[in-house]
Amino acid sequence: GFKDKAGNSGAKVTKTYTLKPELTLNKIDGVITQGATLPLSGTYQALASTTLVVTDSKGLQVSEPPTMGKNGIWTYELNLSSIAVGEVKVTVKGNGVPPVKSSFIYDNQAPTLDATNDVSYQLEDDALTVTASFSEPVTKPTVSVLNGLQLTWKTDGDPLKKEWVSEPLSLASHNNVESLSFTFTGFQDKAGNAGAEVTSTDTLTPKLTLDAINGGKNVGITPDAKLALSGTYQFLENITLVVIDSEKEKVNETPTMQSDGNWEYELDLSTIAAGQVTVEIKGTNSAQQTVTKQRKFNAT
Repeated sequence: GFKDKAGNSGAKVTKTYTLKPELTLNKIDGVITQGATLPLSGTYQALASTTLVVTDSKGLQVSEPPTMGKNGIWTYELNLSSIAVGEVKVTVKGNGVPPVKSSFIYDNQAPTLDATNDVSYQLEDDALTVTASFSEPVTKPTVSVLNGLQLTWKTDGDPLKKEWVSEPLSLASHNNVESLSFTFTGFQDKAGNAGAEVTSTDTLTPKLTLDAINGGKNVGITPDAKLALSGTYQFLENITLVVIDSEKEKVNETPTMQSDGNWEYELDLSTIAAGQVTVEIKGTNSAQQTVTKQRKFNAT
């Protein structure tokens, strides 16, 4: 049906071309969790059929044809219920093309707090810094703290961390807090496995001080004389002050415990005998941990 300028008709001619087959496998990502199905896909060209081979970490194989769409895209829903945890290799084959390979890590283990070192803290003066250690890197956990405290995390660096460290938390108005209970929720690992709610309770190390008495000088005894005793406390349930003079125990009482972490007591010197006097302050928390401080002065 074709002619040249002079009107010469061309003879029928047939040419056959073989299209070059092509096959691809898209990047495997997304949430990969236990009991789910994982979508696999790619493209194909000039292929009559393809075969998908999946091999898990125990050598178990799935070998099936994927769905080949008319638009040149193949798809397959991989059932993960029987896939072993670990590296999973995926290979797509087609006649006349090299196999296309990829792999992914199948993880169905939910993250949790580290079994040996779950929550630790550092205390500098009244500033508490908390570190929560997890079994694997996780997203930022939501944390609630008993005793009305509010904890916030440092968010610099990788969004998934094995250790989450808090901003310094002031305990200046919480000196009678003996322990902290942290409840963590809302965290997940890289594979999308969600961690269950978990609670960790830490008993804070109690602290107690007894200030120098009368600047280290002798204390004069007069009928109306008083002696101010003072110090600081932290993370204690109760404090007991004991005063023993050269004759016997004269005081065994609870001093005034201020909310700012200071304690004070006014000692009546009218009953104190002359000689060496021992002042002992003892604190106890609900876990029966005790801390004791002692000083002496001379009564004249």
